[in-house]
Amino acid sequence: MARTVDKARHAELANKALEAIRKRGVHGVTMRDIAEDLGIKRSTLYWYFKGLGDVFDVVLTDLLERQTAFVMQRLDGVDHPIVLLDAWMRAMLDFYADDPQLIQVLAQLWAAGRSDSTDGVVKAALDEFLPLRDMAVHAIEMGIDAGQVAPCDAAGLVDLCASLVDGVLIHQVSRNVQTAPMLSVFQRQVLQPLHLGDWTPEPIGACPPPSALFAQAVTRPSGAGIEAGDVVLDDEVAPQQVVRPRGNWLELD
Repeated sequence: MARTVDKARHAELANKALEAIRKRGVHGVTMRDIAEDLGIKRSTLYWYFKGLGDVFDVVLTDLLERQTAFVMQRLDGVDHPIVLLDAWMRAMLDFYADDPQLIQVLAQLWAAGRSDSTDGVVKAALDEFLPLRDMAVHAIEMGIDAGQVAPCDAAGLVDLCASLVDGVLIHQVSRNVQTAPMLSVFQRQVLQPLHLGDWTPEPIGACPPPSALFAQAVTRPSGAGIEAGDVVLDDEVAPQQVVRPRGNWLELD
């Protein structure tokens, strides 16, 4: 009979593996490194994870779930659809503000994942994002019907907000720039005019710069490829050898 994996232990190990990935980067960490950092045998680590790809998927899923929980807590009690969008954007930025290195890790995990996998990074991200998106789109549509929000393309507006936040986070680590000015323009020129009421958005303060640029996420050594998720039981193969099909949102050139 197949042995049942302890899901709680599985999640605990994945959470701790994040620190090993932080320390060495996605392109430098191996299963041996993770096992040593966790204080367990490699055979035990392989019992819970098929390989590095599996570790990356679980770490990414855990990170996205924590992000969603943080955002939902910040949205609790917000009753105007436009203010809801503003709060959503702020919450996303605030989640990473105290720990900018998480963006580096997130970008590297995305790049190391398999875009063609229905159980990989794309599915994990969509599982967390789509319910929030649908909630926001519904809120905007209801606000338009109720006369709270000026007529607009609700889905387009929500997708624009999400795309702006994603872009802002990436620019913080790739260019090491302050992004508060562009967000303030979006508040004043887009959100505030759509709010059919007396609302002045609270200014967005300067976002703290990241501790380092993610140079690791824009270069990839050449090498023979393995598929993320494959079991590697002999010599360890680092993730820089993962061959990712081109055409994904973040490329390793």
